Amino acid sequence: MRKQLKEGDLEAELEQITFEEYCMVYMRLTKGNKAIRTLERDRYTIEKHLIPFYGQRQMSSLKSSDIEEYKQSRRPHAAPSTINRELGTFKSMIGKAVEWTYLRRNPATGISKFADPPKPPKFISMEEAHKLLEACKRSRTKYLYPFVATALYAGLRKDELFHLEWNDVNMDLGVIKLVNKEGWHTKSKKGRDIPMPKALRAVLMKHPTHPESTYVFYNKDGSRLRDIRGSYNKAVKASGLDHMTFHSLRHTYASLLVMKGRDLPTVQQLLGHADIKTTMRYAHLAPDHLRLAVEDFSFDPEK
Repeated sequence: MRKQLKEGDLEAELEQITFEEYCMVYMRLTKGNKAIRTLERDRYTIEKHLIPFYGQRQMSSLKSSDIEEYKQSRRPHAAPSTINRELGTFKSMIGKAVEWTYLRRNPATGISKFADPPKPPKFISMEEAHKLLEACKRSRTKYLYPFVATALYAGLRKDELFHLEWNDVNMDLGVIKLVNKEGWHTKSKKGRDIPMPKALRAVLMKHPTHPESTYVFYNKDGSRLRDIRGSYNKAVKASGLDHMTFHSLRHTYASLLVMKGRDLPTVQQLLGHADIKTTMRYAHLAPDHLRLAVEDFSFDPEK
């Protein structure tokens, strides 16, 4: 539609549209192409940070220096990883603006992100995990224990747990089958099968279903669960553990597998990592795996 405009009309539009107006266009046109969680995150970044900063600026006036100014303005208030995610959203928006002819050039080209060395994954011991599960059992929130247990025993992300349905759980085979669904997909956009230990099967078999819901974890009305922060944080505190994010449970699953001698490609498959480099964060937990790999390596047939 826009590409059919005459050059003079296009120039006039470029002079008139503001960044805030373009944001409304961007969110409307990308709504059907992104998962709900991604849309919510983008909307938060756009409305909370980008619009207040760029708001009434004309799209045609955006320069690379404006993006650098944004980076520096956020530096005292947010971690490098947070700012980098915001820059990722902004770069995606500007790329689409060029594609849709709202801009003739991309001012975000060449803009670098902040250096953000990966932090060692935080995980807890078997004993600490037991304490946390016991605290979850004592919680007034009845779904908390099976929710946290599934995270620890299967390494699922919180969003994967929120979207888990009973037809994804095969008790006979002892497998959780994660699949992409309408309006939602796994982080890698690929499905995966996760074997369930006997302990997890026992937990889920006792977890009641909702008569009007297909979700494993649900609200009273049967709608899918969307937030557990309050009850989870209380359980962490009650268990005597230091502040620990929910994602640390996934790190715990991976870390304990590696320490038990499971090879990294297997752990990668169980976690659904698209890149083995992500799984390599846990390699240091198996200090003997490289030595054992070459211990009996010899070209001498007598040795």
